[in-house]
Amino acid sequence: MRSYEGEIPIDSFRNFTFPAPLQSLKLDVAQTSYELERSVAPCTRWISDSILPPVTGLGGSDLKHIDVSFVQPQSVLERERVISKRWVKSPNENWQIEECL
Repeated sequence: MRSYEGEIPIDSFRNFTFPAPLQSLKLDVAQTSYELERSVAPCTRWISDSILPPVTGLGGSDLKHIDVSFVQPQSVLERERVISKRWVKSPNENWQIEECL
């Protein structure tokens, strides 16, 4: 997603999913320019709006966890940076976000 794009289309994901229910989702997001944190907020919002809702979201009721790694490749001046987040569905069907190191 380029920084000026506001939406991440989910129709392309729907075309490539298997007939079996989606139980987990792993995303790797590369931020090649600007601060790494610029990718975190739009992607988190996209997951909340487009993936998690059990009826309208891509995940559906069988989805149990989502792992996302935001990576900024190593540059001449700085080493590679990684921010990881994990969404986990609890037994009572609520979602919790965990920061991973």
